[in-house]
Amino acid sequence: MKYKFLLRISVVLIFNFCIKVSYAQLFEPGKGKAVIYFEPSESVIIRLDTALLKQSKLPISLKPGTYVVRAWAPTKELFIDTIIVREHLTTIVSRRLKDAKAYTKYREQLSSYRVKIALVDYVPISVTVVYSLCLAKSYRDNEKLMNQHLENARTAATNYSKLQSGVTSDLFSQQYNSERSYYEAYRTKNNQIVKMASIVGSTQLVASALLFYLSRKIIGPGAYTEDRLLSLNTVNLKSDYPSTCSVGVIFYFNKKR
Repeated sequence: MKYKFLLRISVVLIFNFCIKVSYAQLFEPGKGKAVIYFEPSESVIIRLDTALLKQSKLPISLKPGTYVVRAWAPTKELFIDTIIVREHLTTIVSRRLKDAKAYTKYREQLSSYRVKIALVDYVPISVTVVYSLCLAKSYRDNEKLMNQHLENARTAATNYSKLQSGVTSDLFSQQYNSERSYYEAYRTKNNQIVKMASIVGSTQLVASALLFYLSRKIIGPGAYTEDRLLSLNTVNLKSDYPSTCSVGVIFYFNKKR
């Protein structure tokens, strides 16, 4: 029993020693590491104190101490904070930069401008097109009914001409007059639709020209401009591959704020 216990303790001690030796070899003597990464990754500028960092998920070797991290990207707020690097430990700084207040306001103004232009340029035309389609459908429906009543009136007239007297001839006469009146009513409606379509078309032409002129008077926000908040003067720092051991890692920032 004692032999098994001593063997088990020996294995644990040896394993722990191997981990410490292997882990220590991942760091330069008297140094720690830091992983500094920001989104958006393609345009961000990062400075560690006075040094310009290349955007990377790989750790950099640093002497223990306190460092000021600055990060900025176009249309984003300037990020400034401090990190503490300790010997044989890895500090991770991960952050998605927030939109700048000025850029947020610009986007709101641009969205409002686009809505105004759309309302002036497209809504009246869309309403006119829909109304014209409704008129066209009503015209076709009336024309179909008008032709049907005209055909019925012709049939009644033909039947009336074949009969000379009696109740039957009076019935065809009444049918002819009724169908003829329906025909005239639908023809009158279609004439009104044609007049309405011409009025709507002329009005739309004038209104479109006027609205197009007025839309050119609406002033947009223009192009978004801003000053670069961080310089691009280069000072290189040494990069290493990330640690394969999860022991001794400090997560300084690991979520959105």
